[in-house]
Amino acid sequence: MTVDEFVDRLEGLTQDIQTSPEGNMWQYAIERLVEDLRTELSGTQLANTLGYRIEGSLVGILAADYLMYQNYGVAGAEGNPKGARPDEFDDNRTHQYGTRKPPANVFARYTDDRSEQFAIAASIYRFGIRPKNWFTKAELEQQYVAYVEDFITNELLRG
Repeated sequence: MTVDEFVDRLEGLTQDIQTSPEGNMWQYAIERLVEDLRTELSGTQLANTLGYRIEGSLVGILAADYLMYQNYGVAGAEGNPKGARPDEFDDNRTHQYGTRKPPANVFARYTDDRSEQFAIAASIYRFGIRPKNWFTKAELEQQYVAYVEDFITNELLRG
């Protein structure tokens, strides 16, 4: 079952769940999903940037812009020597500076040394970024559906 099919099946139930005393089904699921991601990213600065937004039955994960670059990798100007994989969220993506070299100052959060900043920018431009492979879109969707089902089973059907 896809996420869309699941949401369609629950369409009539959504209003009751969102106003139920047991709490919000979407919030329950997204909070657990974000906690899973924080655990996966523990030890990185990215873990501290994770959050979420809920608008009705629409949910979204908030994170630093560079999460997708770190997770999926980036192909460099000299091809794909570091094995970047296509981004499931945005096909044909290169780093945000496209075919230009990233400015060195964007790496100031990692080092105060200007020469190191230029070296990092040149390396990303030429060789790309190796993917970390923390998650895939399909994994996130499956886990989210599992948490919604868990909420229904443990919170609504027990009550």
